[in-house]
Amino acid sequence: MPLLALLGVIVAAHAQTASVSGRVTDRATGQPVARMVVAVVGTDRKTAGEALTDADGRYEIAGLQPGEYAVGVSHDEHRSTYLRQWFDESAPSPVVGVPPRFALALKAGDRRTDVDVALTRALAIEGAVLNPSGEPVTEVEVSLAAFGNGALSRVGPPIYTDDHGTYRIYGLMPGRYRVCARPSGDWFTGDLSGVVRTCHPSTASESDASDVLLTSQDATGVDIRLQRLGIRSVSGTVVDASGAPADRTAVSVTPVEESGRGGGARTENGAFTVKGLAPGRYVISASIGGSHRGDVDPPARERETAYAPLDLGAVDATVTLAMSKAVTVAGTVTFEGGAAPAGRPRLTVDTFPAGDLRTWISEQQASAAVRDDFTFELGDVFRLPLRISVRGLPEGWALKSVRFGDRDITYGGMDLTAAPGARLLLVVTNRVASPLVKVVNDRGEDIPASHAVAIPADPERWTREFLRYPMQPATGAVSKLGSLLPGDYYFTALSIEDFVVLMRDPSRIVSIAAIATKVTLEPGDTRLFTLRLVPLPGR
Repeated sequence: MPLLALLGVIVAAHAQTASVSGRVTDRATGQPVARMVVAVVGTDRKTAGEALTDADGRYEIAGLQPGEYAVGVSHDEHRSTYLRQWFDESAPSPVVGVPPRFALALKAGDRRTDVDVALTRALAIEGAVLNPSGEPVTEVEVSLAAFGNGALSRVGPPIYTDDHGTYRIYGLMPGRYRVCARPSGDWFTGDLSGVVRTCHPSTASESDASDVLLTSQDATGVDIRLQRLGIRSVSGTVVDASGAPADRTAVSVTPVEESGRGGGARTENGAFTVKGLAPGRYVISASIGGSHRGDVDPPARERETAYAPLDLGAVDATVTLAMSKAVTVAGTVTFEGGAAPAGRPRLTVDTFPAGDLRTWISEQQASAAVRDDFTFELGDVFRLPLRISVRGLPEGWALKSVRFGDRDITYGGMDLTAAPGARLLLVVTNRVASPLVKVVNDRGEDIPASHAVAIPADPERWTREFLRYPMQPATGAVSKLGSLLPGDYYFTALSIEDFVVLMRDPSRIVSIAAIATKVTLEPGDTRLFTLRLVPLPGR
């Protein structure tokens, strides 16, 4: 092929491709950042092009086919000064994971020169681990957990203290963290015998640990003083529904703290002992009979269960568990004003343990579908304080009250086996408020990845089921809080991490209420409330 023809082919091929270029800078200082890896990722999740920034933070990637792309900037594997950042995203992203979206659309011949990316510096947590006497301890495992994605999850592998007893965990995103240390290995003897996993600053209880909040600066002085705890045991007796000692009954002791360790035993002539428990809060349960998953044979006896909270302190504990058989509780759903929602919604009545027991007991509690005549029957109700809710209510309706016999149990739990023959009466209303919310920063800009929360002003209603919040975090648009009963509320807006903390630890509601905005809602209220993000106060 003649040279001119060959050049023509090359030029034509080049005209069919696209290129991107831009500058990578430090978000805080505006200074260029050199030797950062810039990658162009296609919708097939494959890297279509890659380049390193030069001394002025500039880069260029050519030869891209038309299509939609994400442009990400990150370190090579040997550094962690900055957090990974995708073009046109407001916040940094984790080191691993797919692009949140493909914000760059390229056509044949496009030359995009404005694909600039500002990087956020990574943060660190550092401190020392001390023994119970206050002396530094070397080679102790330190782990980090973050609040996010609906849970408290571990961040990265554990690290170990150096020969000065200090540690440093780096490359972290802004957020709320928990730092804990755990002595491990057979060589721990002498002054570290009996030492348990301890969280900053000096507690073996997960719920009493202090959070470490990273915003724009490293957190230093996050020291952990290891705690030595004695080993406790719990013993006692289990009796069945007839009052006789229950033999070969399964007894389980479950810790309230995620980091705790429980235990179990089977009774002999009704007696049991569970050893090797650290001081702390537990729920102890006993059960016998009933069917087992996958077992085609009928159960040998009816299921019986018992639950009780257990607080192990400085001495061993002794308890008596009285099991009960299941009962059936009937009830009715009524509608304020007499008119039911249009469309005959499919409603379900759910029960769940009251108070702290809700997080202690994982077993499924009684649930029942509401019939066409709005009656229902809850089967398999055991002796346990329960709360009631209604699932499936259409928009514009809310549960107003719950009565059991002659008692109002709307805001408190009750043992439904305590009053044989009593019925549940659930009143549902459409006399509700339906407020709208949006979350902004100090400049009035929308804040994505945040949660607006409505907290009743009445402390009796400070329970999870009476908090209201959008089903999905804010994305910058106006969100619906849901159907709220008229009355006084505290409105606030939290980051996703702080919202997770609140859901895991409702005792923090009192600190949120102290800094929230108080509003009064009337029936039919649809006002828009603009909220500013507030940090969850420390303990």
